[in-house]
Amino acid sequence: DDIRALADETTGKPTRLDALTKLVLKAAREMTDDRAMADATFAALRQHLDNDRLLALVIAIATYNGVIRILNTLQIDVEDDYQKYLTKFPLPV
Repeated sequence: DDIRALADETTGKPTRLDALTKLVLKAAREMTDDRAMADATFAALRQHLDNDRLLALVIAIATYNGVIRILNTLQIDVEDDYQKYLTKFPLPV
């Protein structure tokens, strides 16, 4: 249910996710798609997270993006055990 809600939120479908979760997803999408978080999103997150948590969030998003770029560049496929999840929840193109 959580994964479906995250995917639905990303595609603009209505969800019951709380405001902070939606804001974190927005930040992750911006850092992924635009290579940086928008100033307004960063400022909004500052209202919810202290400096340590905000830094940890930015590092987590950047690390995930870096790992994905390495795996894609080296054409490393997902392990067989995880393929069923990618079939059920395909990554956006």
